Order: sequence, then structure tokens, then C-alpha cells
Amino acid sequence: MTRNITDCHQALQDAYNKAVAAWKAQYPDKSTPFISCAYRSFAEQQATYNQGRTLPGNIVTWALPGQSAHNYLPSFAFDIAFENKAGQCDWDNENFMMFAELMKADGVEWGGNFPIGKHDFPHYEIVGWYNQIPK
Repeated sequence: MTRNITDCHQALQDAYNKAVAAWKAQYPDKSTPFISCAYRSFAEQQATYNQGRTLPGNIVTWALPGQSAHNYLPSFAFDIAFENKAGQCDWDNENFMMFAELMKADGVEWGGNFPIGKHDFPHYEIVGWYNQIPK
């Protein structure tokens, strides 16, 4: 898996870079957002899908390999996390909701708006990405 925004579709890069700049200006004392996943191979997708099913842990994806916006280059999706001042991950949902407000961009969908039971607060993707997969 990669964690580089440059592995993502240009529209995601633009929206993310704009949102991070706004975050730093508006919330300089809060935890800092970072990319936790951009591109994910089919093998990594399968391992992630197995988590909470045939492997220990919580279910973290509903997508099989090829069904995830992360499985293509450039990636049609990325996930974020937040790092606090102590260098630890900060999973406070308030941060994700505040960042989503800054990420509002035409053609970008936040996973926090996915159907109930499938909310994915760290996730952003290109709307209709599946229609853009190279044939």
C-alpha cells in the first residue's frame, strides 16, 4: 500500500492539498491529517477484506479486489488519519468530520456519507470512479 497523495487522481490531490492548507491555517493546535492509504494492490485488498472475516480484527472493508477505488493507479481514493503532538494516531471522529468540511470539492465523496453501517470516516473517493477504470 502507498501513502503518497501523488499516487491519487489529480482531483483528489487538489482537494486534499487545499484541505490540508486550510486545516493548518484554521486548526494549528489540532492533530495533523496525513494519508494513511492511497493505492492498494489486489493482494493487499484481499488481505484487508479477510480482516474480521477469516483473519482476526474488525471488518475494515466491504470491497473485494478490483471493487475498491484504492486498487487502481492513479488511485481513485485515499484514506486519512490524524497524528497528535505526541506522534500517536488520533481517531477522534470530530477531526474527520471537520476535515470533511474542508474536503468538499466537486466530484469527491466522503466515506462518512456512505450508507448507515458502512460509514468510512477516513475515506475519500472520486464520485463514479468505477466508470473511469481503464478497460
